Amino acid sequence: MTAARTIMASRIEQAESLDYFPSAPWHGRSIGEVIDRLGLPFGEVVEEPAAGEGHLAHGLRDYWPRVQAFDVETYPVRPDAVPIQRRDYLGSWRDAGPQPCWSITNPPFGDRTEPFIRKAVGRSRIGAAMLLQLRLMEGAGRYRLFRECGLYATAILPRKRSGLRKGVWVPGQSTATAYAWFIFVRPGVVEGWSGFAGEAREIWIDPDAGDRLTHPSDMVFAGLS
Repeated sequence: MTAARTIMASRIEQAESLDYFPSAPWHGRSIGEVIDRLGLPFGEVVEEPAAGEGHLAHGLRDYWPRVQAFDVETYPVRPDAVPIQRRDYLGSWRDAGPQPCWSITNPPFGDRTEPFIRKAVGRSRIGAAMLLQLRLMEGAGRYRLFRECGLYATAILPRKRSGLRKGVWVPGQSTATAYAWFIFVRPGVVEGWSGFAGEAREIWIDPDAGDRLTHPSDMVFAGLS
């Protein structure tokens, strides 16, 4: 991907860097609710491999005892943030931590999206959840990806407070783009589940989830309180 990536809105972008659209912390809590709603196991460890400044990881730790977070870039440390290590997820690196039960992230856009999905599913004991534009469902190659990685469900996010803005998270911002959690589950994890065969569950996250799942600690994390 050739598009630039920023850390904060005022940062000068590097031509060789990656797109950075921080997720809201409530997105991390929303996938926790979805996994519970689907009756899927949580396990002990969740991995966030494109963590940025740790926005999504901040919400994920409300559902998992251990959050392993890393990113290819180094970012400013935010208050009360999950520790983030610098690693190139698609490169060569030695993993010293436990195998994650889940890998959950807002992956890079473009030609890195599919490699992220495949690696996340392959690394995880249970599965992976990817926060992506709903248009991922389009395209001739998607059926093969869903079949090989085991698309189990999609959870469509409300547009209210779901804005992903380049370079900075703005609490309360909405979006005109439709996003969803794409949830991939390894065969055998759920009774009767042997993988994607042309059907997957589709659920909707309630319109007020952004308000309901935003906590006071998020404002501290954002430096607004």
